[in-house]
Amino acid sequence: MRMKCVVFNTTYHVNRAYVERWLDFVKQHVKPRIEQHVAFSDYRICKVLIADQPDDEAFALQFSAENKSVIDHWLETEGHLLNAYMHKTFGENVLSFSVFMEEIAL
Repeated sequence: MRMKCVVFNTTYHVNRAYVERWLDFVKQHVKPRIEQHVAFSDYRICKVLIADQPDDEAFALQFSAENKSVIDHWLETEGHLLNAYMHKTFGENVLSFSVFMEEIAL
């Protein structure tokens, strides 16, 4: 039986003119910091398929941990620094919201 985990999901709405630059930013700055954290698993980024959004594209970045406190600690240290740097780099051209999700067994 698989252990329950907590998934942290951040959905980004990226102005189309900034998509490639933003994806490079994620590859260079975000991905390495998430991957180096030994308590995280299942890191992934997905394109969100939204109809009729001519000005932007949406992406969901997700990673998992055994519990919420592990993710909270990362957010207080690395995560907030990355978010500030992303906002300084892209301003209002990249907007995001985050949620915690708990995996449940069916």
